[in-house]
Amino acid sequence: MHAGQKYNDPGSGDERLWAAVELYNATRGRIFLEYISNSNLPPFGLGWTNTGSYAFFSFLDHNREESGSELYQRMKDRFYADTAELLARRQRSAYGVALDRYVWGSNMDAANAAMHFLLANRLSPDSGYVDATLDQFHYLMGRNATGISYVTCYGGRCALHPHHRPSMARGSRVPGMLVGGPFSGVSRIARDPASALFTKDTPPAKCYADRYESFSTNEICVYWNSPLAYILAYLNDSAQGR
Repeated sequence: MHAGQKYNDPGSGDERLWAAVELYNATRGRIFLEYISNSNLPPFGLGWTNTGSYAFFSFLDHNREESGSELYQRMKDRFYADTAELLARRQRSAYGVALDRYVWGSNMDAANAAMHFLLANRLSPDSGYVDATLDQFHYLMGRNATGISYVTCYGGRCALHPHHRPSMARGSRVPGMLVGGPFSGVSRIARDPASALFTKDTPPAKCYADRYESFSTNEICVYWNSPLAYILAYLNDSAQGR
């Protein structure tokens, strides 16, 4: 965490819903089912602030015998409405990436979209979801506006100078890590030395600097590398015919 950086979570409803789903899956306790039934469904989220999609998928995957219930259908409708929105974003992108903005850690959003498509495919197999997943993976691996693979040391042009303390200390980067990626607000982050490279007119998709000191575009975080690990596990299993 950088000095003065705040990590605010606007509410705990999504975490509570996810906890209730897992407790219901494990115990079949009616109290947990009632809590789920009476809860408002949170927005899409596979991150650290919004975790609602974990709750949706877990309930749908572990309670298929209840697929005829009103609650199951409500969860399913919400999950696939989120899927449809991600697919629409992908359609609007020249690179097939399901992004409508370039926030700090935008590569996490692309990786989470791929993970969401794979979860949708697990619930209801559809080659279109797999194709959408591959588009997100290709984007991360270099089919993007910068032409750079955002996975360290993989690709003809790849991230080589991540803002990653162990890599910086040893003087060589650790391979296989997903960096944060383009951030449209980098020019406003005066503490990031790379901010001088960009102006307000720089296309958002190109606001990326492969520099050790660029913490707002080249940082390494667990929560955007975990969906990449999920994607790679799926691709490896598929290649092995599993």
